[in-house]
Amino acid sequence: MKREQLKKVAVLTAAVILSFEALTGCGAADAAKEPVKGEDKAEKTVEKEVEEKESAEGGTVEITFWSHFGGDDGKYLNNMVEEYQSSHPEVRIEHLEVTNEDYYTKFKTGIASGEGPDVSTGDANRLVEFKEAGLVEDMEPYAEAAGVDWESYNQNVLNTCIVDGAHLAIPLSSYVTIMFANKALLEEADMLRLNEAGVIDFGNTPEEFIAYLEEYEEKKPDDTYTIVGGTTMDDPYRFWWSLYGQTGERLLSEDGLSTNINSENSKKSLKLAASLTEKGLWPANIENSDQVFLANKAAFYVSGNWWVGAAAEAGMDFIAMPVPQVYDEPSAWGGTHVFYLNPRQGQTEEQKIEAVKFANWLATNSAEWAKGGHIPANTGVIESEEYKSLGHRETYEMVNAYMLDLPAVDNVNAIVEVFRNNIPLAFNGASSVENVLADCEQEINALLQ
Repeated sequence: MKREQLKKVAVLTAAVILSFEALTGCGAADAAKEPVKGEDKAEKTVEKEVEEKESAEGGTVEITFWSHFGGDDGKYLNNMVEEYQSSHPEVRIEHLEVTNEDYYTKFKTGIASGEGPDVSTGDANRLVEFKEAGLVEDMEPYAEAAGVDWESYNQNVLNTCIVDGAHLAIPLSSYVTIMFANKALLEEADMLRLNEAGVIDFGNTPEEFIAYLEEYEEKKPDDTYTIVGGTTMDDPYRFWWSLYGQTGERLLSEDGLSTNINSENSKKSLKLAASLTEKGLWPANIENSDQVFLANKAAFYVSGNWWVGAAAEAGMDFIAMPVPQVYDEPSAWGGTHVFYLNPRQGQTEEQKIEAVKFANWLATNSAEWAKGGHIPANTGVIESEEYKSLGHRETYEMVNAYMLDLPAVDNVNAIVEVFRNNIPLAFNGASSVENVLADCEQEINALLQ
C-alpha cells in the first residue's frame, strides 16, 4: 500500500478513535496527548507506525528521544543530536523537547500510553521510583552490542545510575554546588591566597573558614558584600548538605527506615552555614545575587556549576571552586543528568540497542554539552583537548569524585521539599537550628514509613 493510501487510513482510524473517546470521556486519553506537540494522538500513532514500517524496509532504525533542557543547555544538546544524526544515517532520531515543569508528568503519561520515548534525559535520583513503576529498563543486556564501556565513566557518578546491581542509566554529567571567587576584589584586599589546586585557601577547619571571611569583611569596600547567594529554597539546603556530607554521615539509617538529620554532625554543619548569615557575611534576601557578583559587588557567590558558562561569557575574572572542605572528607551537594532506556509499545531489540548506543555516544562526546559548566561523567571527555580548552573547569571538575546526591528512595522529591521549606529558616533566623532539624526529622521519618 502506498504512503498516501496509508495516511488516509490513518485519518479514518483517528476519526473512529476520537469518536470513541468523545463518548467515553476518557481523561487518561486526554492526558496522553500532552507529549505530542499540536498533533492528534491517534493520527500520530498510526502515521508513526507507517513511518517505522517504511524506515525498517529502508534499513533505517527510528529512535524516539525526549529531553527536558531549555536555554543554552537545550541548544548544546541539539547540536550534539544533529551531529550524531549526520554521522549515523542508518538511524533516524525523532527528538521531542519538553522544556517545562511538566516533563516528568508527560514522561510518565507518554510511557503509560505506549507513546513514550525509546531513550530520554532525566535525573539519577528518580531511578528507584521509575524502576518500581516500570518506566526504565536495565541497559546492561544491550551494553556490549552498543559499545558501552562502563569503566570509561567516573565511578562515583556511575554509581548513581546503578540500582540493585542494574545499570538503569548512562550518566551524562554532574551538577553540583560550588563557589565563585571574584579575583579582582580579592587581589585588591590582598586576599587572593591560592592553594596547590589553584583555589582559595580557606584553611582546613570551620574556624579558619570563618576567620578568612571575617578578615575580608573588615577589608572590603563598603558597597560590596563578602558572599552573595540565595537564602531561600535551594541554595541554603545545598550548601548545608555539602558541609553535612563532609562529616561522613549519611542522611538515612542503614535500613533506610529512619533519618540521621537531627544528629550532632547535622547540627554543627547547619550552625556553621547559618552563622554566615548571622554574622552578616552572607546577607539574607539579596535580590539578583548573580548580577551583584557580575557587577563586582561581592567577593564570593554560592551557586552551581551550571553558571560557569554564563560567568565566562560575561568576561569576568573568576575562580570556580568546590565548597571548601572544613570537616573530615570532601563532599558537595550534587546530582547526575542521565539517559534512561524506556519501554515503548512495539519497540524492537534493535531499537533498544540503538537507543543505548545513541545515549552512550552523547555521553562520550559531551564537550559541547560541557560549555554550560556541567562536569562530564565520561573521563575521556574530561581528558580531551576540546574540554580543556573551555577553561575554568580544572578548579572544580574534581567534584565528580565526591559529589553527593540525595539518597535513592522513591520519595526523594518529598524529602527535597522538606529541606527547601525548613533549612532556610535557620539561615534567615526565623527558627533555631535545633527546631529546624527536629521538624525535618519528624517529616522525613513520616515519609519513610
